[in-house]
Amino acid sequence: MNILLIEDSTPFSEYVEELLDESPECQIALARADRLESGLSLLTGNKTDLVLLDLSLPDSEGLRTLTRVLSKHPAMPCIVLTGRTERTLGIEAVKSGAVDFLHKDEITADSLVRSIYYAIERKAAANALMERVSLAEITVDIGRVLTQSAAIPDMLHNCAESLKKLPAISLVRIRTFNKVSGMLELKAAAGPDAFLDDPTAMERGCLFDIDLITKNKTEYVTDNILSDPYFLAKSWAKDNNITAAAVYPLLLEGDTLGLLSVFSSRTLSDPYLLTLSSIADMLKLGIQRKESEIQLAKNEARNRAVIQSSLDCLITIDKRGRIIEFNPAAERTFGHSRQDVLGKDICDIIVPEEFRQRHRAGIARYLSTRESHIIGQRTEFSALRADGTKFPIELAIVEIATEDEPVFTAFIRDLTEEKKAAERARRIHQLEQREDFTATLTHDLKNPLIGASRILTLFLEGTIGTLTDEQHQLMAQLHTSNTRLLAMINKLLDVYRLDKAVDRLCLETMDLVRLVKGCLDDMSHLAHSHKVKLQADLPVMLTARIDSFSIRRVLYNLLDNAIKFSPNGGCVQVKLEHSGNNVLLTVSDNGRGIAVTDQDKLFQRFWHGGEGNQYEPGTGLGLYICKQIVDSHGGEITCQSASGAGTTFTVTLPVAGADVDERADIGVKPAVNIDA
Repeated sequence: MNILLIEDSTPFSEYVEELLDESPECQIALARADRLESGLSLLTGNKTDLVLLDLSLPDSEGLRTLTRVLSKHPAMPCIVLTGRTERTLGIEAVKSGAVDFLHKDEITADSLVRSIYYAIERKAAANALMERVSLAEITVDIGRVLTQSAAIPDMLHNCAESLKKLPAISLVRIRTFNKVSGMLELKAAAGPDAFLDDPTAMERGCLFDIDLITKNKTEYVTDNILSDPYFLAKSWAKDNNITAAAVYPLLLEGDTLGLLSVFSSRTLSDPYLLTLSSIADMLKLGIQRKESEIQLAKNEARNRAVIQSSLDCLITIDKRGRIIEFNPAAERTFGHSRQDVLGKDICDIIVPEEFRQRHRAGIARYLSTRESHIIGQRTEFSALRADGTKFPIELAIVEIATEDEPVFTAFIRDLTEEKKAAERARRIHQLEQREDFTATLTHDLKNPLIGASRILTLFLEGTIGTLTDEQHQLMAQLHTSNTRLLAMINKLLDVYRLDKAVDRLCLETMDLVRLVKGCLDDMSHLAHSHKVKLQADLPVMLTARIDSFSIRRVLYNLLDNAIKFSPNGGCVQVKLEHSGNNVLLTVSDNGRGIAVTDQDKLFQRFWHGGEGNQYEPGTGLGLYICKQIVDSHGGEITCQSASGAGTTFTVTLPVAGADVDERADIGVKPAVNIDA
C-alpha cells in the first residue's frame, strides 16, 4: 500500500512513520512532502492509495488545501490531520470530500492503521457506486444520441464524446465499414490524436492489429497494453499514459458494420466492460437504423428526382392526350398553372398549331401498332408558351404501364438559354482564335527582329568589320526601322495582355509625389536632348493605393508624348493635387495641340495624330494602354486641347480605402513648385 503524507512538521512526519512501522502486518510504503505543490507533484504519475493531509501548510491553508487535492485527484481517499481544537474543521473537511479526520495528538498506531484501511475501503465503495451511476448515465446518454442524431457522422461523434466523459476512458475511436473500398474507416474520435483528416488511414503506428478483431469477430480486452503483442503503438501509449484497452467489432448477422475502440489509463472493471459491450450492441443497431433511414431517404430523393426530372419539366398525359400531371417546373416554363391545364389536350396547351395534327396522329399510330420514332428517345422540338411565343425544347417520352390503361410521361427541358450560350460560345471562340492568332503572330515576329537588331548593332559597332560611311548610314537606317518595328510589336503585346487580363494589379499604398519625381528624373535626359523644360507643381506628400508599375507606365507615356509634341524651348508641366475623393495628375504641354475632331479617337487602338516636329511616328497604342491601366484602377483619363493652344491630359484616380469625410486631408501636405 502506498501512502503520501503531506505535512510540514518534520517531527510529526517522523512520528507517523514510526507508528506505521509498529504495524509490521501492514505493508505500507510512506512518501512525504512538506508543501502542497510538492505533494501534488508526487501524486501525478505515481501510484498512491491514500493521502494523509495537514490542512495548515506553508503554501496552502484550511479547507482550500483539501479542495485543491480533490480537484486534481477526485477519486483519491484523503484523511485530514487536525489539532485537538479543530474538530469543527475536521467535520467540515469530511463534508468537503475527506474520508475521515484524525487529531494529531490522539493518533495511535491502531487508530491510524484502522482509519487508513477504513478510508480506502469506503472510498473504493463510493467510487464503485459513482462508477455505476456514471455508466448508467452514459448508457442513457448514448441511447439519446443514437435516436436523436440526424446523420451518422454526428451520431458517431456524439457517441465518442459521451464515452470520453467517463473517468476511466482516455481515448475513444469508432470506425465504420466502407462497402466500396472494403476498409474500416476512422469516422469519430475523442481524446488525444484524433487523426480524422485521412479517414482511410490507420491510427498512428496502427494502434491495434485490426484484422485480428475483424477476422475473429469477437471483442478483445487487454489490461497490459505495453506488453500486448497485438498492440503496435507502445511508445504512443506510454506518452499518453494508456495501460488498458477494449475493442468491440460491431457485428450484425455476421457482417462487420464497424469497430469501437476504447483506451484507458487504468484497468477497466467488469462493470465498465459490461457497459461498453452493451453500448457496442446499441451502436451497431444505431448504425443499421441510420443506414436504413439514409437508404430510404435516397430512394425518396430518387423518386422526387424522377418527378422533378433533370430535364426540368414533367408532364403526364393519358392515351387520349389529356394532361393528368403538370409539375411546377412545367408551370414556370410554359406559363400555365397546373390547375388550369389538368384534363385538357396537351396539343392545345404546348404544341404549336402547325404540329398538332402530326402529334395526334403519332399517338394514335403508337396505340394501334406500338411503333414510334420518339417514345424512349430524346428529340428536339419547338414548343409553345402561354403568351404564344415559340421556343426550343428537348423532349423524352416514356410509357408507364398501369392496371387501367397506359399513360405517357414527357420529360422536357427548355433549350433557350442553352442555344443562346452555344451561340455566345461560338462567337467567343472565334474572337479567341483571332486574338490568339494576333498574339502568336506578334510573338513569332519579335524573336527574329531581336536577332536582327543584335546583328545590326555588331555591324554598327565595327565588331564584325569596318563599314564605309555609306554602309554605316544604311545599316543605321535599317537598325532604326528595326527598332521602331520592335517597339510596335511590344506595344501590340502590351495591348494583348491588357485585353486578356494577364497583368493583374498589385495595389499598394504609395507616395505619388515620390513616384512622379522619379519619372521626371528618368525623362529629364530626353527633355534636355529635345530642348524642352520640365516643370512640376507637387505637394510634399500625397498617398493613394495604386499599382506603381502600371501608373509609372502611364506617366512615362504622357511625358513622352508631351516632349514629342513640344517645340524647341517649350515647357512640359506636371501637376499633382488632391480633389475631393480623388487624386488629379495633369501633364500639359504648349505644343500645337489636337484638333477637336480628333480628340474622340485619342484612346482608340492604332490611332495617332500628326507627327511631332522632332520625333518618329508612334504606334497609336500608347494612349490606349494608358486608358486600360487607368480604367483598371477605377479612374478616368481625359484630354483638353485645341489647335495651336497646347494639350493637357488629366488622370483621375480614386483615393481607395478611406471614408469620404476622412479624405479631405488624407496624406496631403502643403504644395511646393519644383523645376525638373
